[in-house]
Amino acid sequence: MARKSEADAVVGRRLRQRRVMLGISQTALARTLGITFQQIQKYESGKNRISAGRLQQMANALDLPIAAFFDPAVWPRQNDEQLLSLASTREGAELNSAFSRISNREVRERIINLVRAIAAQHRSRSPGSKDDLSGEEELEPNA
Repeated sequence: MARKSEADAVVGRRLRQRRVMLGISQTALARTLGITFQQIQKYESGKNRISAGRLQQMANALDLPIAAFFDPAVWPRQNDEQLLSLASTREGAELNSAFSRISNREVRERIINLVRAIAAQHRSRSPGSKDDLSGEEELEPNA
Protein backbone atom coordinates (compact mmCIF):
# COMPACT_ATOMS: atom_id res chain seq x y z
CA MET A 1 0.00 0.00 0.00
CA ALA A 2 1.30 3.47 -0.88
CA ARG A 3 2.32 5.79 1.94
CA LYS A 4 0.16 8.77 2.71
CA SER A 5 1.65 12.09 1.74
CA GLU A 6 1.20 15.72 2.69
CA ALA A 7 -0.98 16.01 -0.44
CA ASP A 8 -3.39 13.47 1.10
CA ALA A 9 -3.66 15.61 4.22
CA VAL A 10 -4.20 18.78 2.18
CA VAL A 11 -6.95 17.14 0.12
CA GLY A 12 -8.61 15.92 3.32
CA ARG A 13 -8.51 19.39 4.89
CA ARG A 14 -9.97 20.97 1.76
CA LEU A 15 -12.68 18.32 1.66
CA ARG A 16 -13.66 19.18 5.23
CA GLN A 17 -13.41 22.91 4.62
CA ARG A 18 -15.75 22.80 1.62
CA ARG A 19 -18.20 20.43 3.33
CA VAL A 20 -18.40 22.71 6.37
CA MET A 21 -18.63 25.83 4.18
CA LEU A 22 -21.68 24.34 2.47
CA GLY A 23 -23.22 23.20 5.75
CA ILE A 24 -23.20 19.53 4.76
CA SER A 25 -22.80 16.91 7.50
CA GLN A 26 -20.40 14.01 7.14
CA THR A 27 -23.41 11.69 7.14
CA ALA A 28 -25.17 13.57 4.33
CA LEU A 29 -22.04 13.63 2.17
CA ALA A 30 -21.43 9.95 2.86
CA ARG A 31 -24.99 9.08 1.77
CA THR A 32 -24.51 11.05 -1.44
CA LEU A 33 -21.33 9.12 -2.16
CA GLY A 34 -22.69 5.75 -1.05
CA ILE A 35 -20.13 5.29 1.74
CA THR A 36 -20.11 5.53 5.55
CA PHE A 37 -19.57 8.73 7.50
CA GLN A 38 -16.59 7.00 9.11
CA GLN A 39 -14.99 6.83 5.68
CA ILE A 40 -15.53 10.59 5.27
CA GLN A 41 -13.82 11.08 8.65
CA LYS A 42 -10.85 9.02 7.48
CA TYR A 43 -10.60 10.99 4.23
CA GLU A 44 -10.82 14.32 6.05
CA SER A 45 -8.18 13.36 8.59
CA GLY A 46 -5.86 12.10 5.87
CA LYS A 47 -5.86 8.56 7.28
CA ASN A 48 -7.18 7.15 4.01
CA ARG A 49 -6.21 8.17 0.51
CA ILE A 50 -8.94 9.23 -1.89
CA SER A 51 -9.00 7.47 -5.24
CA ALA A 52 -9.35 9.48 -8.45
CA GLY A 53 -12.89 8.21 -9.02
CA ARG A 54 -13.97 9.03 -5.47
CA LEU A 55 -12.36 12.47 -5.71
CA GLN A 56 -14.41 13.12 -8.86
CA GLN A 57 -17.60 12.10 -7.00
CA MET A 58 -16.69 14.41 -4.12
CA ALA A 59 -15.92 17.30 -6.45
CA ASN A 60 -19.31 16.87 -8.09
CA ALA A 61 -21.14 16.59 -4.75
CA LEU A 62 -19.38 19.69 -3.40
CA ASP A 63 -19.70 21.65 -6.66
CA LEU A 64 -15.95 22.05 -7.08
CA PRO A 65 -13.49 21.39 -9.87
CA ILE A 66 -11.08 18.62 -8.88
CA ALA A 67 -8.21 21.10 -9.14
CA ALA A 68 -9.62 23.01 -6.15
CA PHE A 69 -8.47 20.17 -3.88
CA PHE A 70 -4.86 20.86 -4.95
CA ASP A 71 -4.61 24.48 -6.09
CA PRO A 72 -5.80 27.26 -3.76
CA ALA A 73 -6.11 29.62 -6.73
CA VAL A 74 -9.02 27.50 -8.01
CA TRP A 75 -10.88 27.56 -4.66
CA PRO A 76 -14.33 29.24 -4.90
CA ARG A 77 -14.36 32.84 -3.71
CA GLN A 78 -18.10 33.16 -3.04
CA ASN A 79 -17.79 34.38 0.56
CA ASP A 80 -14.79 36.66 0.09
CA GLU A 81 -16.84 39.86 0.00
CA GLN A 82 -18.70 38.97 3.20
CA LEU A 83 -15.47 37.97 4.95
CA LEU A 84 -13.66 41.10 3.83
CA SER A 85 -16.57 43.21 4.99
CA LEU A 86 -16.46 41.60 8.44
CA ALA A 87 -12.67 41.65 8.70
CA SER A 88 -12.52 45.33 7.78
CA THR A 89 -14.52 46.33 10.85
CA ARG A 90 -13.03 46.79 14.29
CA GLU A 91 -15.59 44.39 15.74
CA GLY A 92 -14.83 41.74 13.13
CA ALA A 93 -11.11 41.95 13.74
CA GLU A 94 -11.61 41.74 17.51
CA LEU A 95 -14.01 38.81 17.16
CA ASN A 96 -11.58 36.94 14.92
CA SER A 97 -8.64 37.62 17.20
CA ALA A 98 -10.46 36.54 20.36
CA PHE A 99 -12.08 33.48 18.76
CA SER A 100 -8.79 32.22 17.31
CA ARG A 101 -7.26 32.19 20.81
CA ILE A 102 -9.90 29.69 22.05
CA SER A 103 -8.49 26.20 21.64
CA ASN A 104 -11.35 24.25 23.25
CA ARG A 105 -13.53 22.94 20.41
CA GLU A 106 -16.64 22.62 22.61
CA VAL A 107 -16.35 26.24 23.73
CA ARG A 108 -15.91 27.37 20.12
CA GLU A 109 -19.03 25.42 19.09
CA ARG A 110 -21.02 27.01 21.92
CA ILE A 111 -19.93 30.47 20.84
CA ILE A 112 -20.95 29.74 17.25
CA ASN A 113 -24.35 28.50 18.42
CA LEU A 114 -24.79 31.58 20.62
CA VAL A 115 -23.98 33.93 17.74
CA ARG A 116 -26.35 32.03 15.43
CA ALA A 117 -29.15 32.31 18.00
CA ILE A 118 -28.56 36.03 18.47
CA ALA A 119 -28.44 36.57 14.70
CA ALA A 120 -31.68 34.61 14.21
CA GLN A 121 -33.38 36.63 16.94
CA HIS A 122 -32.04 39.88 15.52
CA ARG A 123 -33.24 38.97 12.02
CA SER A 124 -36.76 38.29 13.31
CA ARG A 125 -37.02 41.66 15.10
CA SER A 126 -37.92 44.85 13.35
CA PRO A 127 -35.46 47.74 13.60
CA GLY A 128 -36.19 49.98 16.54
CA SER A 129 -38.03 47.29 18.50
CA LYS A 130 -37.25 46.89 22.18
CA ASP A 131 -35.10 43.82 21.43
CA ASP A 132 -33.25 45.45 18.51
CA LEU A 133 -29.56 44.56 18.83
CA SER A 134 -28.24 47.33 16.60
CA GLY A 135 -26.83 49.27 19.53
CA GLU A 136 -28.97 52.29 18.80
CA GLU A 137 -31.12 53.46 21.66
CA GLU A 138 -34.78 54.05 21.08
CA LEU A 139 -35.82 57.66 21.60
CA GLU A 140 -38.78 58.19 23.88
CA PRO A 141 -41.48 60.43 22.40
CA ASN A 142 -41.86 63.77 24.15
CA ALA A 143 -44.83 63.79 26.52
